[in-house]
Amino acid sequence: GRSPYRAVLTHEKVHDEKGEPMHKSKGNALWFDDAAERMGADVMRWLYAAHPVTTNLNFGYGPAAEVKRKLLRLWNVAAFFVTYANLDRPGIQPVTGDLEGRGPLDRWLAARTEHFLREADAAYGAYDTVAVIQALERYLDDLSNWYVRASRRRFWKAEDAADKARAYQSLWEALATTVRAIAPILPFTAEALYQALVRPADPGAPPSVHLSDFPEPSDLRLDPEILEDTALVQLLVELGRSARSAAKIRVRQPLATMQVRLAEPAWRRAVQRFEREILDELNVKSLSLLPADASLVGLRVKPNLKTLGPRLGPRLKEGQAALAEPSADLLEDARRGASLELKVLGLTLAREDYLVEKVQPQGWSVQEGTGILVALDTRLGEALVLEGQARDLVRALQELRKTSGLQVQDRIHLTFQKGPPLLEALLGGWRKTIADETLCTRLETAASLPAQAKAVDVGGVSLLVHLEKV
Repeated sequence: GRSPYRAVLTHEKVHDEKGEPMHKSKGNALWFDDAAERMGADVMRWLYAAHPVTTNLNFGYGPAAEVKRKLLRLWNVAAFFVTYANLDRPGIQPVTGDLEGRGPLDRWLAARTEHFLREADAAYGAYDTVAVIQALERYLDDLSNWYVRASRRRFWKAEDAADKARAYQSLWEALATTVRAIAPILPFTAEALYQALVRPADPGAPPSVHLSDFPEPSDLRLDPEILEDTALVQLLVELGRSARSAAKIRVRQPLATMQVRLAEPAWRRAVQRFEREILDELNVKSLSLLPADASLVGLRVKPNLKTLGPRLGPRLKEGQAALAEPSADLLEDARRGASLELKVLGLTLAREDYLVEKVQPQGWSVQEGTGILVALDTRLGEALVLEGQARDLVRALQELRKTSGLQVQDRIHLTFQKGPPLLEALLGGWRKTIADETLCTRLETAASLPAQAKAVDVGGVSLLVHLEKV
């Protein structure tokens, strides 16, 4: 028959964070009460749960700080939800599985949460806490760095009340599912979030997360197609950010257009489905899809002086000139890494005799990944530059709001000191946007300002502004 005893897996040894054995005499021993007080009990549980029992655990305040950073992603998303929900008081409904009327971003979140739930459920069943933590880390990264980033303005703006309500409902469902899924491994964090998120919205819910059932899987939410589409779009956005970085153009600077080339025609569905999110993430006005055989990146062929120099000697300049204006056939051979026939010199160049460099088109920044090419138009007209400066001003005023101790919902008055031509241009074209983004109910200029006025920098120009809470 079955043995009445159950195997218990534990770490053989717990060392300090440098991998050294802990000894009281050595001064590197950590006492439980001290560690629990400084780290937090759930951080300690995370450290243990995330480490395979087959190897010794390095335990200390350094690793704990890294865990806190990861756990803060969940806490910050929950705080974001609570902050805005307390202002808007959305009518949250208990999870029903109904996704009718929701857009692709909300459908993706439902599918991604369902995927995490199934990963966690399978890992719990196998007593594999390492897999639970790994799945949680991946999920929190997607939740924070994709969904909340892409949806932030949906919570902030009030133009589309129905879409805002869908965003609240979708994020609440994701958080409500997550806190129940992590309760076995992070009990205190789960309970705190359950009381802050679930109980206020669902009075019929059990009084504690630990009296709740584990979330039930739902085939209605599992959508492999939208998960695949989003993964491709996330890669595309990363390439776009790399293109911006390569061109040294900050994200707040709007760009006119971008072009995308996809190796697979079926991938077009993903780009068309998430076009709005792509444009918002990369701060670009428009997007166009190129044919799969379109070529934006040119090639430049140069002699490898180490190998070809000694062979050509005084005729090296002739060889350089011949490669500087290659024929289409020679370029194609170079693209394939084949031998090159230099008929002018009567030479055949092996692959090690020449170098191939990619040449980007003038005014564009191009980045290429597996099957995806992204090209950003980096040419900036006066209107785009001014819009970028308006965004810089909004960012500076938002920071001023924070340092002034204002709450998210507080309205303000702004008074700028007259004078700088840049200020006149910004207020002439972007006054309403600046006021709306900063919750400013009165925006004006004056010849002089109170002594407590602050200077904000926009494009190297110092603008003096007085902020007053309404």
